[in-house]
Amino acid sequence: MIKNLLVSLLAILPAMCMAANGDTFTANLNSGNQESTVTVTFTVVSEFNSTAQVGDGTAIQLNAENVAVPAKITNAETGKTYKVTTIGENAFANAEAATLEIPTSVTTIKAHAFAGSKIDALWIRAEKITAWGNESFKNIDADSKVFVPVAEWNTMLNATKLNKENVQPFMEMKDYYLTFSLDQKFMIADFVAYDPNNNYQQTDNTLQAFAFGNYDAENKVVKDMNVTHKIIPAYSGVLLRSEKLGICYAVKPYEDQDAETAFTVEENLLKGSGDAKFNMDAVQNLCKLHQYYVFTFKEGKYAFWRCSGGNLSMYKGYLNLGGDFGPYGIYDIDFETDAVDDYVAPIKAADNTLTAINALDEKNAENNEAWYTLQGVRLTSAPTATGIYVHKGKKIVVK
Repeated sequence: MIKNLLVSLLAILPAMCMAANGDTFTANLNSGNQESTVTVTFTVVSEFNSTAQVGDGTAIQLNAENVAVPAKITNAETGKTYKVTTIGENAFANAEAATLEIPTSVTTIKAHAFAGSKIDALWIRAEKITAWGNESFKNIDADSKVFVPVAEWNTMLNATKLNKENVQPFMEMKDYYLTFSLDQKFMIADFVAYDPNNNYQQTDNTLQAFAFGNYDAENKVVKDMNVTHKIIPAYSGVLLRSEKLGICYAVKPYEDQDAETAFTVEENLLKGSGDAKFNMDAVQNLCKLHQYYVFTFKEGKYAFWRCSGGNLSMYKGYLNLGGDFGPYGIYDIDFETDAVDDYVAPIKAADNTLTAINALDEKNAENNEAWYTLQGVRLTSAPTATGIYVHKGKKIVVK
């Protein structure tokens, strides 16, 4: 009998520890300052899915200059961790802070979430907000800047009716290379760099942008055009390159939309995907003819690789080597690699130095004991300096 009672108790203990949807708990947010703590009430959105929202319908009192909402939060009483998916109604209404960061995990921002707030820089890092609440930014301070990913820019403006002056689209360099396009004219030199680990504002003199004007069949390379300080037309792609990781760039459309661009969209082989996902499956027959390529790190090298269908994200770029190269694209071109069907030779800069790795033998990459820099320079021994290197066909971080 005692044994049966113990079994019954053990069976109901997990249920006793479980919270119900709508239950609340408190936790501290990261304020970036050990002397100040921001205590916040969280509400369980779904116990089954382990999701929670910031706030319980009342305004949170921020008593710190810089506050970051975490992507995950733990209920200290139960020990359960929840994914933060929602900014609740009135959560940061009338809040004042220098910076407030909303994580990538958030998909819903409810009504009046930031109404009347005076936040100098509100960073919404979420890459896809599926629900914008009514008047979520009503009467925010005129000097406040709301930073949103480029892909969410137009959606947010339409959903929230915010003034364009308050909204600042940005992109993040998660790798050393990134293809980018915009539906308005822009200039890379106008981008403002921010570092989340350095109170945001920072200077990045290493950022460069390249367009691609022609394919050199004799040397088997796609030649670049450095357009860092030139006006780039709308819907034209560029390849960005930086020596820094994790930097966010505030993207500023060129103010004078009548200004003459450095080249036309037709003159650039790197095309922009625009403000909607570009469906590669829709041109799969052209992909089979080796006409469309995307820039990525693969098999030990950065290069343009033939697309394999699927969607290309908004405001990205893809290389189009069709047109003048004949009805079969570049099917018959003899690339500098055995992967004829998949690989376009690396970019070659104006000074004839390679800006992508092409020195590795793809077939022997896994067995290659040599170390390389990301620029393709072979090292004489294993690296000791901090950085990212290529070893056996893979990127290795040395700390």
